[in-house]
Amino acid sequence: MMGRELPWYVEELGSNGASKQNLSIDYIKRTVGIRTLLAHYGATLPKDRSSVWQSIPCPFHADKHPSASFNDKFGQFNCFVCDIKGDVIDVVQQHEGLTIKESLTWISQTLL
Repeated sequence: MMGRELPWYVEELGSNGASKQNLSIDYIKRTVGIRTLLAHYGATLPKDRSSVWQSIPCPFHADKHPSASFNDKFGQFNCFVCDIKGDVIDVVQQHEGLTIKESLTWISQTLL
């Protein structure tokens, strides 16, 4: 992979070596919300930051009618047509075809 290695945020957050990966995953999920990720992919999102599931056209396929939904509170996305679903890391893995480590690197380099 091009670019820098995973930052893992170990020094910044004072983690021991055993929990590097979990710390990074938690940090990324807290820092990069599902709304930020969907906006990056060009989704048209409502301004309302409701805690309920909100319907939107899916940014991952040609979609003229809302076939997807997301929830800011839970940080989740689900498209009922292309079957991409999950949190920010899951969505990047599925859409970009990456491993979890590659997804964390992609997110840290692209959205942090």
